[in-house]
Amino acid sequence: MQANQFTDELEKAEEMIQNAQNIVVISHRNPDGDTLGANISLSEILRSHFGKRVTSVCIDPLPSSLRFLPGSAGFRTNFGLENIDLIIIVDCGSLNQTRFNEKIAEAFEKNISIINIDHHPSNEYFGTLNIVMPKTAATCEIIYYFARHLNANISKSMATALLTGLYTDTGSFMHSNTTEAVYQIAAHLMGLGANFKHIVKYIF
Repeated sequence: MQANQFTDELEKAEEMIQNAQNIVVISHRNPDGDTLGANISLSEILRSHFGKRVTSVCIDPLPSSLRFLPGSAGFRTNFGLENIDLIIIVDCGSLNQTRFNEKIAEAFEKNISIINIDHHPSNEYFGTLNIVMPKTAATCEIIYYFARHLNANISKSMATALLTGLYTDTGSFMHSNTTEAVYQIAAHLMGLGANFKHIVKYIF
């Protein structure tokens, strides 16, 4: 598993989440299947496995092709820092991709920790904790590894969200980043009930 070399970072993330109560999960502007799938699946882990209060945020409206995802209706386009004690940013190589630069700068001033989870080699490592795995095909692959690290339950809706991220960021499993691990994870997610037919239908 590619996540083995990131065990320390995953354990630190677990500790930071356990010590938080109100968490914001941010996706990048012009959202795609990976950033939304990662946000939705991670938010489910935070609620069901850790029992945290979670807000999913994206500055832009979700595209109609991805509104089939369970949990997509719960996204907000803004957030306040009141009572927030942890921010997690998914699939963003830089803070500018969130378009919440000033608010995140204010969070740093208030000593609110930020976890940066991403797979892009160009990532700027802007977080308090950076979980950047450039050899993974998608941020959803990293969230899958995190779920396995936690022994967290992967529900059907979560499996669908994760598979959506893998499917879109590999170009329908056609790009060169479609590794053996991607196929193994996709097979496992389908075995857990991921709705692959819905993914294909709505994205294409």
